[in-house]
Amino acid sequence: MIGSALEGRTLLDANRRQRFGVIVVGIQRSDNRLAFNPSPDSAIHCGEKLVVLGRTGSLKGFEVEASAR
Repeated sequence: MIGSALEGRTLLDANRRQRFGVIVVGIQRSDNRLAFNPSPDSAIHCGEKLVVLGRTGSLKGFEVEASAR
């Protein structure tokens, strides 16, 4: 999440399920490890990618928010 508004926040702080109706099912860490079913207190760090499930419109809304700085 380079340059993301989510950088440094936890999944719970990001409020992605309530705001966007999406579920984060994994986080690809900067060392390429994949953390499945991350806990709500998992932090999002620079260089990581989120694996997210949701409807197309919800995913697009989440992507716009995540890429905003």
